[in-house]
Amino acid sequence: MSLVAKTEKGEIVGYILLTKVEIVSENEIHTSLALAPLAVLPEYQNRGIGGMLLKESHKRAATHGYGTALLLGHKEKSV
Repeated sequence: MSLVAKTEKGEIVGYILLTKVEIVSENEIHTSLALAPLAVLPEYQNRGIGGMLLKESHKRAATHGYGTALLLGHKEKSV
């Protein structure tokens, strides 16, 4: 599942991608979503766009029956 954030003029300024994954243990297989990337153009950051993309993607994932999402990223680049 992917979503984009656009300006009123239609310029894409943000993007999020969630990919179906299976988490396998000895006894069970859980289907989840892996979230990466989440990106917002630098000049549009700190305006809540990333948060809006996260909320909307979680809402849509829930309507499709997904109960979990894993966030992938780099701990060295956390904000």
